[in-house]
Amino acid sequence: MTDKMSLAFQYCNQHIGIIYGVMKKLHITAQHHDYDDLRSEGVLKFVNVYCNWREALTTTAQQQKFNKMVFGAVYRHLLNYLHHENYYQQYHVLAATDNELLNTCDFPHAEVETNTLLNELLQHCTSRERQFINYRYHHHLNMQATAQAMHISVRTAQRLKQRLRVKAQQLGLF
Repeated sequence: MTDKMSLAFQYCNQHIGIIYGVMKKLHITAQHHDYDDLRSEGVLKFVNVYCNWREALTTTAQQQKFNKMVFGAVYRHLLNYLHHENYYQQYHVLAATDNELLNTCDFPHAEVETNTLLNELLQHCTSRERQFINYRYHHHLNMQATAQAMHISVRTAQRLKQRLRVKAQQLGLF
C-alpha cells in the first residue's frame, strides 16, 4: 500500500460520516442485507477519489470542496451499484425460472404432446371455447386482445380461461 492510499484511508476514517450520509440519503439502514458490502464499496470509492484528487487538502475550504465532490461520487457509485444488483437479481430470477421450464419439457416431443393434449381438449369444448383457444394458442394474443377479437369483455375471457382450465383438469390433461 502506497503512502497516498494510507493517507486516503486515514482521511476516509476521519470523514466516515460522508459515507454514512450517502447511505442515509439512499435509505440504506443497518438492516439492509447488503449494508456491509455497500459501506465497503463507499469506502473504496472514497479512497479512489482521494487518490485521484490533484489538489492538496490543506485549508478547510479545500476540504469542504473535496467532501462535497466525494459525497456526490460515492452517491452515484452506490446508486449505480444498487441498480446493477437489482438488474442482476431480476435477470437471474427470470433465467432460473426459464431453466426450470426448459428442464421440465422434452423438446423433440413437447410440441407433439402439446398438440395431442390440445386436440383432446378441443373435442370437449364449445365453439366459443375453441375460438378462445385459437386466439390464445395459435395467434398468441394476450387476454385483452383475445377479448377484443371475440367481442367479449376481458372478465368473460377470464371466465372462459378458467372454465377451460377446469375442463383440462377433469380430463386429466395436466
